[in-house]
Amino acid sequence: MELKFLKEEKDSVIVQFENKDATFASLLKDELWQTKGVDAAAIDKRHPLVGHPELMVQGKDAKKLIKTAAVSLKKKLEDFEKALPKDF
Repeated sequence: MELKFLKEEKDSVIVQFENKDATFASLLKDELWQTKGVDAAAIDKRHPLVGHPELMVQGKDAKKLIKTAAVSLKKKLEDFEKALPKDF
């Protein structure tokens, strides 16, 4: 997955996802809202066929908040995978 940082300030970051699908960005945005210290998290996807999704995050040390949310999301996905039946 390729990311492009369009804005990098200590308390505000805008990340562009190089793929056109906003699914992962949406999952991450939802996880960010559950992360302590996040003041705002939103996705901008202008049109499904044009452009790339952009994730905007505001909060104290925004890049660290993204990392924290990504680690938490990974843990939840691993727990989900373990909960699946073995023959699934």
